[in-house]
Amino acid sequence: MASECVGKSVWPELLGVAGEVAKRTIEEENSLVTAQIVKEGSIITADFRCDRVRVWVDESTGIVTRVPRIGKSVWPELLGVAGEVAKRTIEEENPLVTAQIVTEGSSIILDVRCDRVWVWVDETGIVTRVPMIGKSVWPELLGVDGEVAKSTIEEENSLVTAQIVTEGTIVTQDFRCDRVWVWVDETGIVTRVPQIG
Repeated sequence: MASECVGKSVWPELLGVAGEVAKRTIEEENSLVTAQIVKEGSIITADFRCDRVRVWVDESTGIVTRVPRIGKSVWPELLGVAGEVAKRTIEEENPLVTAQIVTEGSSIILDVRCDRVWVWVDETGIVTRVPMIGKSVWPELLGVDGEVAKSTIEEENSLVTAQIVTEGTIVTQDFRCDRVWVWVDETGIVTRVPQIG
């Protein structure tokens, strides 16, 4: 999809660095944007602006926790709406991405692309998963070591934190688009397909 935004738009190399360093780097590499440091958990506006990059940082350390990029990257408000409406909304709110509608049960390429959002829908065309940039499910990690799975997940989608949980543990039932439960048995082997939720 064509974009009206000019210059560099994503900085994966800044994940894990100091927020102030990331801010300076972004503004040096694209003089058309202003980088804003935002502490995790802050409430922000959902508008798209070509001249703004939010630099998400850990509240206590000031370290960058998400890949800085121009535009919105997660759309939890689209869960349960019509797929075509979701597609239009995503592409209007972030013109750097193309939204692709996929019916649940379909096979997809498991690569991570910063310019694509999968819009998962049921047989009636209603969105069933929170649309987001990046990978959201890891079936290939079933049966592997939990620590390896955690590391793989966080490398393949910098927007999430993977949390290892032993089978039988009680966890919160809230949906979080920045969390992946990695369920393991008593030997530390993954027992369920890890996915955002």
